[in-house]
Amino acid sequence: MVSLTLELKPTTIWVAFGASESFDGHAGLPRYEQGLGKLLAALQPANARVVLFTPAPVQAFPGHLSPELRDARNKDLALYAEATRAVAAKWKLPVVDLNAALA
Repeated sequence: MVSLTLELKPTTIWVAFGASESFDGHAGLPRYEQGLGKLLAALQPANARVVLFTPAPVQAFPGHLSPELRDARNKDLALYAEATRAVAAKWKLPVVDLNAALA
């Protein structure tokens, strides 16, 4: 995926990373942060503007998830959104905080 991205010579790259990884919960945070950093390092040769997106919270839809399951899922998603914001700060990248905007 990264090699194809680099071949395309993008000027802007949007990185939405973390929703699937958040199923690993708190224990998966170090691996997530490391993986996101590795991805960002691999994208650097593109010399493109990189924008990170936090994972969005699960919305309430009738019959979708019980409130308890939704709240537990959103707690994990919030942890990964926080980690995404921290990685963005470390790399001095802009971040679109979908988790805060849609909570």
